Amino acid sequence: QALSTLSLKKSRLIFTVTSLTIAVGSFMGVYAVFDSLTTGLDTFFNTFNIDIGVFPNEGRNPDELVSILEKHFKTEENPIIDTIEPGFQLQVEFADYEPTISIGGPPGIFAYGYDITSSEPAFNFTIDKGESITPETAATGLILSDTLAADMGVEVGDRLTLEVPGNSAEFTVVGISEFPISQVWIDWRT
Repeated sequence: QALSTLSLKKSRLIFTVTSLTIAVGSFMGVYAVFDSLTTGLDTFFNTFNIDIGVFPNEGRNPDELVSILEKHFKTEENPIIDTIEPGFQLQVEFADYEPTISIGGPPGIFAYGYDITSSEPAFNFTIDKGESITPETAATGLILSDTLAADMGVEVGDRLTLEVPGNSAEFTVVGISEFPISQVWIDWRT
């Protein structure tokens, strides 16, 4: 009986098929947006090889912080902490580069410092072009995300002036990592 009704009123069939096509297309579009967002967030959060970050309000000697953490949280009876890795994060700028304003908010480039000699560094990421920072390049080498490198128009081997409040230094791009947001990795001591 339903087929008989559809054959008599062909315009209903056209409207039904059109409505279903629009509904399926909308679903696929929403799914693609959420999948892309989830993949980007997973990539970002999976680079952090830490469970807890300690960020003191005032600059402290790292050895002092490590001894406090080991004293209270890394005892033989109750080893809450497996390893302690130094690191930092700081918003930075580059000379002669103005980041583009994004939908996510004001532009900001974060530099993440990690122990380049550690077997369990605070950040896990891949180097797609160039190489990782070595002890020889630690003082003046940095790794850029591919989005930042593309926006700045730089490649491996180019020199950049990194600026923080009250200081600036010249660095060489030693590596580029495929990463969804604009950020920089350097040796934590630098």
